[in-house]
Amino acid sequence: MLNRYIQFLNFSPLHGENMDVSCRLKMLFLIIYKFVLLESNSISSHQSLFSLEPSKLNLCIFASGSGSNFQQITEYFDKDNAVRIAALFCNNKEAYALERAKLLSVDAITFTRKQFYESDEVLLRLQELQTDWIVLAGFLWLIPANILIAYEGRIINIHPALLPYYGGKGMYGMNVHNAVIANKETKSGITIH
Repeated sequence: MLNRYIQFLNFSPLHGENMDVSCRLKMLFLIIYKFVLLESNSISSHQSLFSLEPSKLNLCIFASGSGSNFQQITEYFDKDNAVRIAALFCNNKEAYALERAKLLSVDAITFTRKQFYESDEVLLRLQELQTDWIVLAGFLWLIPANILIAYEGRIINIHPALLPYYGGKGMYGMNVHNAVIANKETKSGITIH
């Protein structure tokens, strides 16, 4: 079901035709917003029964690094009446994303590899927060089966390249953009899936 909503934002970074960062971010958030609202129509009874704030969808964002996408998403939805950022989940206790969460007054939850893969601790926290959607924004670990099953069809991943190009090990953040420029690509963008 998610595949029909895969969106690409193309720009030509080497030829001066690119959208500025602000414009690309606004388009990204619009896509996420529309995606979440479109899919949530099918779970409206879940929403009204279980959300912390019945009029809002609860999003939890997973990040591993600096958290720039987390910050932009949080700021974008800050005054939105339909979406609430319930928490940041982070697998790296040194990540700058945790500082951003503090500055934005968003609860931050850190966890270890063992807690993530060998227990239900992270899943239980998601359920305690009555999470409607998970957004992977620079999160570098694979999601375990227990979370995939519990949130089937309700996980969005943001990847900073046009997949299938520039994916896989080491392809995150500026590494992707540097590889695109080094290979003299004429187009780049993001994939949301």
